Amino acid sequence: MPADNTAIKSLVSAIKKYRESYAAGNPTISDAEYDRLEAKLAKLDPGNKTLQKVGSKAKGKVLHDPPMLSSDKVYTVKEVIEWAGDEIIVYGLKIDGLSVEIEYKKGVYDSASTRGNGEYGEDVTAAAANMKGVPRELSEKINAKVRGEAFMNVSDFEKVNAAEGGKYDSPRNLAVGTLRSKDPSLVKDRKLYFMAWDALLPGKEMHFTGKLHWMRLNHFKTADFSTIKPSEIESTFDNLSNNRNTYDLEMDGLVFKYNDAATRQRVGSTAHHPRWMIALKFPSRGGTTTLKSITWQVGRTGKITPVAEIEPIALSGATFNRVTLHNAKFVIDKKLAPGDSLDIVRSGDVIPKVTGVKNNSTKRPVIPKFCPVCESATSFDGTFLNCTGKSCGETKLQELLHFVDTVKIEGLGEVTARALWDSGAVKSAAGLYSLEKRYLVEQFGKNGEKIYENIQGALKLRLDIFLAALGIKALGKTVSKEIAKEATSLADLTPAFALKVLGNGKIGTDVSEAFAKKPWIPFVKAGVTFVKPAKTAGPAKSSKGSSLAGKSVYITGSVEGMKKEDLEAFAESKGLVWKKMSKSLDILVLANKFGAEKLKFAEETNKTAAKKILVMKWEDFVKEVGK
Repeated sequence: MPADNTAIKSLVSAIKKYRESYAAGNPTISDAEYDRLEAKLAKLDPGNKTLQKVGSKAKGKVLHDPPMLSSDKVYTVKEVIEWAGDEIIVYGLKIDGLSVEIEYKKGVYDSASTRGNGEYGEDVTAAAANMKGVPRELSEKINAKVRGEAFMNVSDFEKVNAAEGGKYDSPRNLAVGTLRSKDPSLVKDRKLYFMAWDALLPGKEMHFTGKLHWMRLNHFKTADFSTIKPSEIESTFDNLSNNRNTYDLEMDGLVFKYNDAATRQRVGSTAHHPRWMIALKFPSRGGTTTLKSITWQVGRTGKITPVAEIEPIALSGATFNRVTLHNAKFVIDKKLAPGDSLDIVRSGDVIPKVTGVKNNSTKRPVIPKFCPVCESATSFDGTFLNCTGKSCGETKLQELLHFVDTVKIEGLGEVTARALWDSGAVKSAAGLYSLEKRYLVEQFGKNGEKIYENIQGALKLRLDIFLAALGIKALGKTVSKEIAKEATSLADLTPAFALKVLGNGKIGTDVSEAFAKKPWIPFVKAGVTFVKPAKTAGPAKSSKGSSLAGKSVYITGSVEGMKKEDLEAFAESKGLVWKKMSKSLDILVLANKFGAEKLKFAEETNKTAAKKILVMKWEDFVKEVGK
């Protein structure tokens, strides 16, 4: 029917537009909304070629041989079970990242490329070499191709995005932009990971479990878990769907594959997808609410970030009445104004984000011409709104709060710090050290005495912690550690030294310019002294090697002679990754007088989560990793 033809053309046009924006790392609608469009087209025209088209427009840079096909999609568990038949199935995570192929020549890392349109991809060899989970050599000198997903952990994304003023709206977008960046070092700084989901081994046709064994033997993290029977598909899908928030990464479903090599070879592939692989997305955890107003918050770097005040909405067990709008450009591009309807998704079941907008209001976006705090004029650089005031009170206060949080001066929370700021008693982070005990006791009673003692306890700081606490753009924990490892004293911290250690890329240039201003001088005058981080020899080694190396750990409780930062440094010296308490944590270590609530959290998590938290006593932990 003509009406149907018109509807089909409209759907095809919309799907192509949204697909290209997604491939470019800038999705304009939610996954759920996009899936509804594809499902509608499939109902009207099941054989439409648009439903089979893979990836983005070819750039003609790297040929994939064989083509790098994507999985076919279904929409119900019933369809997966029907597809499975009597086959044994391998299942794994459908990670929301960027598909990448890593190629090895004679067992040595040779090149890397993105999926692109499946036939041709984009060369990202230099950048991909810096991804975690990409070994430089294989265990045997063969030619091989390993395909998988480049992604960022949600926790790492939150840190980077906050430091860069909320420029990115999802871990995937940031991962895409980072991998395509002209500065390969960003991949390491932003902690991109690679998780493999297939290996092409010439002359080695094998069951998929054999491929998994080979990938794991060669130190690849795999997206796939193990085999299940068709009768277990529904319970497996429901379990992972219900527990997806235990993973510190964005995933939107499961991928199922035939395990048997002969069956995979027999069913083959279409021009667009393998017949032996199929994907099913998790139910969307989003909803729609109304934008009540937009408030503007000034950060410590002077960036002014828009925040949506919304009608309360419940997502994944939590209620939200505010959500970030990323930056001024987002507000302008989406023509946001009070009264609009917003589609909200809880990204990674952690952070809520706006994925769609319906402009119900006829009003135009209002971008502040003056800073909401100091009333200085604002400037717009095409993406961000900035305060032009050189000493904006809120900016300086945020710098103070960042210093307190990084150095960990207990008792001095935001309310207390703001009270000191508003009274004029403190006007900079260095000014904290001039506060008298008598004054703090007068203002805050017994808590004032504790604050004073904790400030005095922070007169001697590890150099890397102090540098990260300064709030200098690009000088976070990782970069600060690199600087502190090479510096012998403050006298070393020159612009030339920063460029020598970090290179002359954007990070090195930003840090070099900051060092020229010698921001540590006020602290030195206040009596602060610095110590270098203890040198470490890397992961502990034994005849078998530590089985814990590379895992994330949190140590609760106290160890005689060691502060919290010392425990963190000890764990990192043994090849582990220090991480805050969360459901995605690998190991919880119980030291003296450990926190009962931390243990309870781990025990409750282990009752339902697919991924368990290993609980160890301090003594057992030390025996395993070495003293």
